[in-house]
Amino acid sequence: SSAMGQSVACCETPVKEQLLEEVEQLKNGGQLSNTEVDPGTHLPELAELPVLELPGATFADLPSLGQRPIASSEVDAPQVVIPKVSELEFASPSEDANSQNQTLFEPLQEDLPILKNDRKRNEAAMGFLHTFATRVESELLQTLPSSDPHHKFCSEATLLRYLCAAACDVDKAFEMLRNTLRWREEYFAKEGLANLVATDDKSSRASCTLCATDPRAHCLFNIGKDAAGRHVLYSCAGRASNKVPQDGMRHMLLELERLFSAGSAPGTVVWLNDFAGFGLSDCNFRWTMLAVPIFLNHYPERFGQIILFDIPVIFKPLYHAMLNLVDSVTRSKVKLLDTETSRRRYADAYWTDPAMARWLAAVLKCRAVPGSYPDITLSKALDDEAAREMLECCARMSS
Repeated sequence: SSAMGQSVACCETPVKEQLLEEVEQLKNGGQLSNTEVDPGTHLPELAELPVLELPGATFADLPSLGQRPIASSEVDAPQVVIPKVSELEFASPSEDANSQNQTLFEPLQEDLPILKNDRKRNEAAMGFLHTFATRVESELLQTLPSSDPHHKFCSEATLLRYLCAAACDVDKAFEMLRNTLRWREEYFAKEGLANLVATDDKSSRASCTLCATDPRAHCLFNIGKDAAGRHVLYSCAGRASNKVPQDGMRHMLLELERLFSAGSAPGTVVWLNDFAGFGLSDCNFRWTMLAVPIFLNHYPERFGQIILFDIPVIFKPLYHAMLNLVDSVTRSKVKLLDTETSRRRYADAYWTDPAMARWLAAVLKCRAVPGSYPDITLSKALDDEAAREMLECCARMSS
């Protein structure tokens, strides 16, 4: 009863009221205030935030899937040839693998509904693609010169992502996309949208000026692809010397721009969050408040899974607050791996790239301080050239 009384008391604090105010601002498309919240003092308030369903990223509930039912009128919508929506097909234990023409992998049983749900939502969105594309062309792109970066960004893959995020509501998808185009012009004004479209694979990475000066500033690397064809991003706050949320956010967005050809290419990422070395300086709720609206509104459908390794007790209130801030589809893709058995089971199912698997097995055992990574021979075996070069720079600075 004592604990319950403390919890009720937390609801009455000014900090709780401030956080609720900021949640309302996010829901209405507003900006965060400049007031700082000390996570070490106010963790209970953070854990009590209500569920936030952001405009353009919500779905009616289906059991364990979080997707609205598809009306019969949508199923009978324009007949189109639906391409495969991922590089690989997946099979459940009940399916006949011999009937599949593409390379098969068997996901973990608990992930199968999520993967199938994503595929069904993509297939449903295909029925509205022509209508959406026509409207985008006539109302957003027609007056722009052909060289304008918005033309490249508004690819078929982008339009499908926004239709999925809007549950096939063309009006909602259009508003989301129009807001994103405005946001991209403002957010990437320093780098310039035209530079994000550059063909040089490392162009966006070099735009992180902090990493160019000190490669230990941030820790987020594309270390390969998993069995489902998804990019695998490894991050660890304990290995980053820069703790400013806005800087870390910009670094991650530039990496997403690089991986997906300035946002125009299809595909998803699996974001691996390693909590080794995580401390109070990393426990900043403002990072979450910055990231959630940007990811949901401007990078919809980019996250195939978010994996959390060994979350510490100090982070658990922030973890629950984060879950309250995202939609039900995203919540279903967050997975905790807090035992060696669970990590090995996941690795056996998805980390089929030997070089990536060896690097991850090693990094999860490394001391988590800025610049500390596995032996450079393991890093040099990774596929991504930008990741290899940054890890080599860290190795040189640490030697």
